[in-house]
Amino acid sequence: MALKSLPDNLVSSMNGFLTRSTIHTEALHTKSTVQLEAISDRLGHLEDLIKMLLGAKKSARYKVLPPPPSLPPAVAIPSSHPQSVCQVPSSLAQNISPAITININGADAAASEALSSTLAAVSHATLSSISTSHPMSLTESPQPLSVAALPPTNAGETGDDVKARVWRELTIKFSELRLRKHAWEWREHDHQYVPFYTPQKVTTIREVWEEHASGLNGFLAERDLTEMWGAKWKRDIGKIKTEWGRRQRIIRLVNRLCEKPRWNVNLALRFLEQEYSSYSARQFCDFLGKDSGANVDTVLARSQSFTH
Repeated sequence: MALKSLPDNLVSSMNGFLTRSTIHTEALHTKSTVQLEAISDRLGHLEDLIKMLLGAKKSARYKVLPPPPSLPPAVAIPSSHPQSVCQVPSSLAQNISPAITININGADAAASEALSSTLAAVSHATLSSISTSHPMSLTESPQPLSVAALPPTNAGETGDDVKARVWRELTIKFSELRLRKHAWEWREHDHQYVPFYTPQKVTTIREVWEEHASGLNGFLAERDLTEMWGAKWKRDIGKIKTEWGRRQRIIRLVNRLCEKPRWNVNLALRFLEQEYSSYSARQFCDFLGKDSGANVDTVLARSQSFTH
């Protein structure tokens, strides 16, 4: 009512000012949200590191080991995307960026200094190398085909013989180059190697699917990890379970789109990339999770009018 008594040009100026203020406020809110998510991610990686350290101290049954020493050496990881790796021989070590080592079995000053360095490095969102009595390297980064019960240990087999046999069985299912990209945990009670894996950083919807179906940057696919080792590879780490569960929204959506007549994975991904190009992978995951999944139905309905 008060605006009616003002000149039109003044009202227009006030409306313009309010609109600009609103846009500026929304931009600041978006920037703050992104920064908070980045901080949350870094804290999550620190939490995962602490859990791994504590878990390694508590459990004597599970030992983090490189694959059997009689097998070919591990391969270096491309610097473009660090991930969990097996111990690399000294001949290759100079080609890899130095990692921070934490001796979780000791309590000397060197170990404390290394831990402090690791906490400082978390701002780069990476997990540093961890050493127990058997070295293991873990950095940041983002395949279970159901292992049937392993055959009983053969008479006369040594511990190294069992590990070598189990590893050979894995190389029959998967490329050894892919296997060597991961660090491994030997579980003595069930004679099983279990890989380490952290969901890698992705920016597009297609990358989420590729990590699930074929693997990113030479690592085993998450679908294979789950089919082969169930939930063991996640190790009950909240950050990994949360991120994996979030990305499953896209995986389930692609599978539902593929159920449509004459649709396949490539068509489903093309549809999502074209119709939802303004969304990052994280934004689209969050969009699908809103309103109790109602947005999934919205996407499926929109696909009905998509021109192949």
